[in-house]
Amino acid sequence: METIARPYARAVFALAKDQSAVKPWSELLDNLSGLVQVKELANVIKNPVLQKGEKLQLLEDVLDGVGSAKLNAEQKNFLQLLISNGRVECLPAINKIFVAMQQKEENLIEVNITSAYELDEAESDKLTKQITDSIGKKASVNLRVDSALVGGVIIEWDGKVKNASILGKLEKLAAAL
Repeated sequence: METIARPYARAVFALAKDQSAVKPWSELLDNLSGLVQVKELANVIKNPVLQKGEKLQLLEDVLDGVGSAKLNAEQKNFLQLLISNGRVECLPAINKIFVAMQQKEENLIEVNITSAYELDEAESDKLTKQITDSIGKKASVNLRVDSALVGGVIIEWDGKVKNASILGKLEKLAAAL
């Protein structure tokens, strides 16, 4: 699916950059990605009885219903292109690639931190700064809590994992015995 989605994502990203509208496009793709994953809506969009214009109007109406901004001409053309080519189901992959391109452009990396307890703002800020300094990129941090860790944190970024949890240390100790 990503092979099919990549040219669409690249084209949309280039257009968004040219228009200085990366954020609105990102929001639209995120909204559309979520909508097409709703089984009932996906089934309606795949229905061959509906005309392409009706499918576009349906998506516009649903977007309007969830409070998304009105589609501009380029966004309508993009959606119409996806509908015409039968590629609406590629929207989640297009969104994923678009976000990756956006993060690369902004020198931003997504970091997932799982801690044994909820971090307060000062702890979160300190950890984010340490990660940013260590990686050399701005970090977009997603925080999660997993009490099974007992203590410490697990930090995941760019396919790498740093397990600094007590559970991780206990597992290493058990494996060594």
